[in-house]
Amino acid sequence: MAKSLLLHIGDPKTGSSSIQEVMRNRLWVSPDVKVAYPEQLNSFPLANAISDPKQADQCEARYSKLGEWLGMSDADADVAVVSAEQFFRVDPQALLDTLMHYVPAYVPGLRIVAYVRPHASRFLSAFMQRTKAGMFQGDMETFFARSRGESLLYFAPRFDRWRAVFGDRFTLRPMIRSQLRDGDVVPDFLDLVVKGAPFTLRSTVQANPSLPLEYVTALRDIQTVLKRNTIQVGTRHAVGDHLGRALAAKFPGAGTKLQLSAALYEEIAAQCLPDAQALDAAFFDAPLMTQALTDAANDVTPASQPTDVAAHYSPEAVQTLRQSARKLVAMFKKRPGAWTVAYEREIGQRITPPDATPPPPPVRMNIDRVNGVLADLTATIGRLAGPQNP
Repeated sequence: MAKSLLLHIGDPKTGSSSIQEVMRNRLWVSPDVKVAYPEQLNSFPLANAISDPKQADQCEARYSKLGEWLGMSDADADVAVVSAEQFFRVDPQALLDTLMHYVPAYVPGLRIVAYVRPHASRFLSAFMQRTKAGMFQGDMETFFARSRGESLLYFAPRFDRWRAVFGDRFTLRPMIRSQLRDGDVVPDFLDLVVKGAPFTLRSTVQANPSLPLEYVTALRDIQTVLKRNTIQVGTRHAVGDHLGRALAAKFPGAGTKLQLSAALYEEIAAQCLPDAQALDAAFFDAPLMTQALTDAANDVTPASQPTDVAAHYSPEAVQTLRQSARKLVAMFKKRPGAWTVAYEREIGQRITPPDATPPPPPVRMNIDRVNGVLADLTATIGRLAGPQNP
């Protein structure tokens, strides 16, 4: 059985997807520390069983399965790592109570690791991610107004609760390049896993890359078509993830950097300064988050960036994008969920059962056609995007 447990809880937009892909695909090695990681890329079902009342009836099954895995995983593993940024929604005391009930032997030596991204950067990343996934379709100013109601940019109270429950077993790291090992969250996290022991990172990944303005506006328009036609949330999210990865891989460095306007920055700075100061005082003993918020003033635009697709693409290009989106709608409605399941299995988000059989030819054909349309969309967006800045 694994000797100890490390729980990675995000935060959102702090490189969790890259960490998970490196861990799951064994893209690193340590000569002195043996590490176990689940087959599933992201252990979000564990978080959801606590945070979502609709999934509470799954708590026993999911945490009993965790206990079985810990008992069976790599008999001599020094540490088992479980990762899910969805834990940011979980009440820390509820998590502790659940762990004490199902895996009590692992609580005394438990380590919990989180990263926190500076406020301005976190806002831009959240805007990009939710737009890409079809969860938001407005401009940055509207997104900021809505974010006030969900405490998107208030970190200190939440992380204070984690430390109050778990004490020094909880570690918070700043998602600031100069503060990370090798300037990268992946080796920084691995260093924490092995407690400073030597390791080699065989390969790194950028699993959830930042996208330029032109790509974000195109994806928003595509997602508008999908949402208007009642395509499932999970499928819309998967489409955004697929296109985001493909565009970043095939057209790296293209497009206009997503930036705050000077006016919006001032609003964010005024709201977030007390939180940045509280984080620095409680967790970092240095003005890291405060300085990052101040430095963000050097990377703003005089006016708001246009987020309407027509500002970046010709009418003909917009028509092409929407035609492709309508093709996706028809395919998704013909075989609901088929492509989504196949994609989630491909990236490791969903585990393929050992006895799984290949999909029948009509379903396979549908999946292949969806992938063909997505490939065409990637090429079209990359080719027709607006300004190409270095």
